[in-house]
Amino acid sequence: MLKGCERRMIKIENTDSELFESAYFIIRQNVPLPKKKRREDMLREAERIVSDKTVPGETKRRAGRRLFIERAAFFASGAATSAAVALLLRLL
Repeated sequence: MLKGCERRMIKIENTDSELFESAYFIIRQNVPLPKKKRREDMLREAERIVSDKTVPGETKRRAGRRLFIERAAFFASGAATSAAVALLLRLL
């Protein structure tokens, strides 16, 4: 909810997302308004944040599941390598 008579914000309307129609970024009160070049940087950063959050079909749950599978694969390969090295050392 916006309160106050003056709020500085960036509004992005064309997000090219299935989920979001528009995005609003509210600038902190204690930050001075940037010059023209910095404004363009702020717009680019806001667009980057929106594009990062709008990957179709990607959710935190899927990302977490994928991370778990990757870690399990690394663990299994490390355990197999350790077992092979231990077997070789025992045979020597």
